[in-house]
Formats: sequence, structure tokens, C-alpha cells
Amino acid sequence: MKRGGAEDLAEGRGGKRSWNLPLDIEWRGLVVERAYRLDLLVDDLVVVEAKKW
Repeated sequence: MKRGGAEDLAEGRGGKRSWNLPLDIEWRGLVVERAYRLDLLVDDLVVVEAKKW
């Protein structure tokens, strides 16, 4: 069964994958913990935001 989307991108390459990773944001000395959540982070380099149609 073909799923498509971010799951296919994350499979089969052997790289590191992190799903639903919380991200802190800092702006002018103000830190907002867990202000954003990354859908998928691949190899600590590429951010993938999965959209559902």
C-alpha cells in the first residue's frame, strides 16, 4: 500500500529521522519553549512540514 507524503520521504535512506520535534524560539532574549513543532526532521538538516489535503 502506498502512503505517500512525508512517510515515503523518511524511509529507505538510512538517515536519522525525528517526528513531531518541539522547537524553542528565541527572540530578543525572550525564549518561548516548544513554540513550534516540526513534523519531520531528516538528518538534523532538512525540515519537512507534512500537509494533508
